Order: sequence, then structure tokens, then C-alpha cells
Amino acid sequence: MTLSEFIKNILKVVKKKHIDVMVEKADEIIIGKRTLADCRGTEKPVLLKEKICVQIKATRQVQRVNQLQQEQGITSADIININQSITQIQQELARQTHFRGYYLLNADIVNLPASSTGDFAFSAESGTVWMYESEWYDSGQLVPDQVTPASDKLPIINGTAAAGNSTSYSRGDHVHPQQLTYDGNVTATKFIMTGGTNQQILLANGDTTTLDNKLSRTYNSSGGGWIRLCVFPAGASVGSPFIEFKVYSQYDAVQTIRLVPYYTVNGINTVQGVFTAPTRISASYTIDSGVNQLFHTHTGSSISAIYSAYVRIESTNSLTIVVSDQSTYYTNRVTEILTQDVVTSVAQCKIFYK
Repeated sequence: MTLSEFIKNILKVVKKKHIDVMVEKADEIIIGKRTLADCRGTEKPVLLKEKICVQIKATRQVQRVNQLQQEQGITSADIININQSITQIQQELARQTHFRGYYLLNADIVNLPASSTGDFAFSAESGTVWMYESEWYDSGQLVPDQVTPASDKLPIINGTAAAGNSTSYSRGDHVHPQQLTYDGNVTATKFIMTGGTNQQILLANGDTTTLDNKLSRTYNSSGGGWIRLCVFPAGASVGSPFIEFKVYSQYDAVQTIRLVPYYTVNGINTVQGVFTAPTRISASYTIDSGVNQLFHTHTGSSISAIYSAYVRIESTNSLTIVVSDQSTYYTNRVTEILTQDVVTSVAQCKIFYK
């Protein structure tokens, strides 16, 4: 084994054992089954030991240099981070140097003395940031503490109109809960049912009927009472529509009621009409099996007058009233047709057929 081979083997062992121990016992190291005394060459064992020690120390120095280089890399990264923090602090100091403060009015900012490029101030009047570049101007940016926060509250459903007092806003993708039940009257320009046509009428229960079907309603009242046929709303112009009803009693008797409200520029002044007796023919019959009175009530006067037409029914188990005819003009002057249940009394009535 040559000297160089022996030193290489020594270094392999040095990497695995403590260097100081190896230096002290270099002449006792066993490499395979060979010692220093077995090495070929003319060098004495003591000189060989010294060379080995020098090589081991050199290896230690290399390892130390590598360690220092690694530590230097970490230190450099720390220095970069510190520099960045210093830069941020300097920017904040510069910002604070140019910040002129909060002011109530825009004019207070415009008149600030010794203004320089980069100066800025907050205005309570506009709620925005003002900046200076040769002169003061409104940047349009909101003052940081004036930025409205987004609300995490759920949107409310329909209710009584109110301006509210919340200072937060709803996000653009917020969703209101669906309200399917309403206690009050619902007003809309139209109600649409999927698959419906302009020749159909949407009923309250969701069904549809065609325009050629007559509007009708069946009433049950064994104790008698009053039925409101329709309402003639207030008006201040000439134009009189008409509407015709047929009343079918449980005995197949039929009565015809035809009404014409008389509109003038001064409002409604009367309701004219036709009221027939039952047309059922038998040995004897009484009008008690149908309706025996036709009358109207009204509220207000002149152009504010509103008339309502009623019929009085006698004791009967079932009564059906059908709209048999109606004018196609001034239809808005006949409203609330057969919309009311049987009532037991009517105030301010005026009988005009009996």
C-alpha cells in the first residue's frame, strides 16, 4: 500500500470518528489488517503520523470554511429582510411627513400653507383624500376610516318601507329570501302563469279559465243576507259602462239584473238598471227562492263618489250569480265583481228595485 492510499483510507475513517482522537492515535489506526509499520516506503512512522495529522487538520479547516459559508448565506438573507423592513419604515415616515391631517371643510385643505408635492389630507366634508401637486385636488379616494364595511347580516324580506340606519352595505351576490305569503293586497301590472296565453284568466287557486267563460260564483246562505255584485269607482268624466248578471236559484229560477252607472263630469249621480222576477214557471212560486231586492250604497260625493250594487237574498241553500254580459268600453269603471262573501248587514243602502 502506498502512502497516498494509506492517507485516503485514514481520511475515510476520520469522517466517521472524532478528529482529535484520530490525531492522538494515528499510529494505532488499523486499516484493514495493516498498521503504519506495514506501509511500504522509507519514511519513518513518526513522520508519516505528522503528515496524517496535517491532512486531518486541513480537512477540519475545509469543513469549517464550508460551515462559515453556509452561515454567511443565512446572514445575507437576514440582511435582505432587514433592509426591506427599513425601507417600509422609511416609506411610512415619508408618508407621515406628507400627511397634513384631518380637516372639516375642503376649503381648509385648499388654504393650507407651505404645501409641497406629495402632501395629502383627509376631508370630512367630502369623505375623500385630497392630494397636492402644484395645487390641492380631490383624488376621489375614500378616507380609510370612511370605507363602509360589508354586512354579514342576512337580507330582510319585504316589509314596511323604511330608510333604515345601517352604515354597512350588501355584497353584490347577496340573495333575499323568497316570500310566498302576503297578508295585504298585491298590486301588479300583470300576473303570469307558465304556459298561459293572452286568452286565459288566472284564477286565485292557480287554475285558468278562458275569456269566453263567464265569471260566476256560488253562494250558500240558508239565513239570507246581502251580496255585493260590483263597485263603480269614482270618476270625473262622461262615459257609462254596463254589466249584466243572471241569478240562478236552487229551484232553477233565473233572474236578470242589468246595471248602468251614470257618470258625468261631476262624478256618478245615479245607477240605472233592470231587475226581473224569476222566470221559472210553475203553479205557484215565490221570489223568496232567489233575490228580492236590488239596491246601491255610496260613499263620498261629487267626483269622489263611489257606488256599490247589492242584492238581498231570502232563505236558500244555494245561489249562483253569473256575469252574463259586460261592455267592452270603460271596463275600469266596473270593479270588484263578485269578490265579497255574503254579509248580514249593509249601511247607507238605497233600494231602487224591489
